[in-house]
Amino acid sequence: MPRLISVIGDSISTFEGAIPTINRCFYYKGNASLTGVDAPADTWWMRAIDALGGELLANASYSGSMVEGSGFPAGSCMERAAQVLGANGEVPDSILIFYGINDYGWGGAVAQAQGRGTNVPVWFDLLGYPESEAGLAPDNAVELFEQAYSQMLSHLRDVAPNASIYCISLLPGRMAVHDKPDFCYSLRGKTLDEYNDAIARAARSQNCEFVDIRAFAYDYSSSDGTHPDAIGMQQLAAMVVAGIEGLDSPMQLDPARFDAATLFPECMRSERFCMKSDCIGCEFAENTGNKWSLVCNRMQ
Repeated sequence: MPRLISVIGDSISTFEGAIPTINRCFYYKGNASLTGVDAPADTWWMRAIDALGGELLANASYSGSMVEGSGFPAGSCMERAAQVLGANGEVPDSILIFYGINDYGWGGAVAQAQGRGTNVPVWFDLLGYPESEAGLAPDNAVELFEQAYSQMLSHLRDVAPNASIYCISLLPGRMAVHDKPDFCYSLRGKTLDEYNDAIARAARSQNCEFVDIRAFAYDYSSSDGTHPDAIGMQQLAAMVVAGIEGLDSPMQLDPARFDAATLFPECMRSERFCMKSDCIGCEFAENTGNKWSLVCNRMQ
């Protein structure tokens, strides 16, 4: 009998009809011309589940959501954890978590509330958070993210106490039209890898597996710098499977499962090409405000 696998994350892990109807969705047939992702079978999570010999139980992903936040749809709330259960209460054998890029992009839940993001948790009283433009992350942004991630894992343990929980590290995306890295590694003064270190610590604290696909040092191809396109979905899936299986590189995967030589040419190697402490106000940054982007045009 195949393993029942559930998924929880943000827009990167959504697809129309595969997530609860209450959850916001990014990937759907109507925007396939932009993303190249036409069906659930094209997503990173379905490709990974198939390669692992599993069967999808539930997908609890919610577009635009952060891990940190006060109530639904924050990943740290119990309502989201309950969404990993099957329609009849079935409990997953494994849970894949790819979550946190909105925490990194906003720099914290308060910034999301003040920036009037579309997915501010319902318990935030916006009267207490005057509208403003997101800027530098607060000093404790990573600490708050780690606490929220740990709370999410605790809730997942409550609903699926015996599940294998895989906490996947965040990755730099890259615009498909660029042949060089273009990721903002320190958008608001806290680096991407500080968030990954927080995920690793949270995973250890809750006896979960940390799947460090960032260590493979590859970017993934995307339609806008964040959302994977069809190739990026294959790259993500290959890295997730390689990470779960304990391989040193996705290049070690069986070619019958993933054509790693094609998916990971040398030009897709990650590179931090700018050592500025933050990207706020930088002429090369695509957008650092409330409509933030993780694209830097310095190398292009």
